[in-house]
Amino acid sequence: MSNIIQLSNRDQGYARLGPNSDAYIRGIADALEQVGYERQLQGGDIWLRYQPRRTGGFPLPCAKILATLPASAAGGWDTTWTANIDSRYDQVGQVAELQQCRDMLAEAATDADFRFLYWLDSALCLCQRSDRAAFIQQDVMPAFSSRFPAGRVIFIATDSRFESRLPPLRLGNYF
Repeated sequence: MSNIIQLSNRDQGYARLGPNSDAYIRGIADALEQVGYERQLQGGDIWLRYQPRRTGGFPLPCAKILATLPASAAGGWDTTWTANIDSRYDQVGQVAELQQCRDMLAEAATDADFRFLYWLDSALCLCQRSDRAAFIQQDVMPAFSSRFPAGRVIFIATDSRFESRLPPLRLGNYF
């Protein structure tokens, strides 16, 4: 004799969005379906699930290591990986000219370690894509190396696909 186990929508990774009778809720469900969610109706309610949950492909990685550079590099630092940084991040936020980034780094040179690292990171984030490799080779790594000669820098990139899902997910979770 076998036992039959009933699975609820929640057991299958669905979350209740709201009543199907509400036009606003239906609109939110429509928007979420456009970015990879699937809809199921049960008892007059709309339930949503991110599609990769069905196959176990969830959560998708939200970050990856691009490179790890040692503080000391006799032959220089390889920055060819900077060409593979997701270009979506070049479309948002403020950017600074190379000299402005260098000035930020120079101003932080005598700051406490935590403040120095904050400004090092900030200058790198503001650096224009076209200057990024040179800035890392000529400024970021030498500045880091002089402060932390036995250290290393791990460059981490986020996956823009993950971030593009967040606004609709937050909206869905809100309701």
